[in-house]
Amino acid sequence: MTGAWLGIETTGFRGGAALVAPDGAVLAESALDLRGSCSVVLLPTVEEVLKAAGLEGSGLGGIAVSTGPGSYTGLRVGIATAMGLSAGWCVGLKGVPTLRTLAWQSRSQKPVLAAVRARKGEVFAAVFRSADPFSGVLLEPGVYIARSIEPLLDTLDVAAATGTGIPEILTDRPERDTDLPSPSSVAAVGMAMASVAGFDGSPEPLYLRGFREEACTIGT
Repeated sequence: MTGAWLGIETTGFRGGAALVAPDGAVLAESALDLRGSCSVVLLPTVEEVLKAAGLEGSGLGGIAVSTGPGSYTGLRVGIATAMGLSAGWCVGLKGVPTLRTLAWQSRSQKPVLAAVRARKGEVFAAVFRSADPFSGVLLEPGVYIARSIEPLLDTLDVAAATGTGIPEILTDRPERDTDLPSPSSVAAVGMAMASVAGFDGSPEPLYLRGFREEACTIGT
């Protein structure tokens, strides 16, 4: 798989676009405040990173886009934009689960908890065996009562925790910049996943609002 990858991240209030080389080097990255009109600013940002890296869209190795969980509008805009660019440039597309991106950012070789804030007192969370995008799952991705997860962390030997939902679980832990997925991380994880599992035709979004399942309490 040759050529740089474009990463698109629109699941939260901060996102953007980035280009990552096959060796993992970040060629260009631009952050966006997505609390405004995401649909207006996303395409110009993609054009900006392409220009900064001196690349053409048709020469990319692939496009990776976050599939959530995340905001309804952000996910719709991000995935629709990625699908349009993929079709227009004849470049492969890969959807990347946000919890996998967050786990990858931790670089942990031991179990990592990734959690995104959902409704009050609830998180969408999972525990992976490591930051590796192909690592096994110790706690299946799902909606959980935040306070029910902390007692499980020692049992699962969790060594790292990341995501906007972590302060809901560990109340003495403030939010950090690394709690938000970066577009360069989305590109890197998408590249790795596509090298094994191939491209996606139409990535399916996972919205934070409108979950049909009830939040689970661990151990009940």
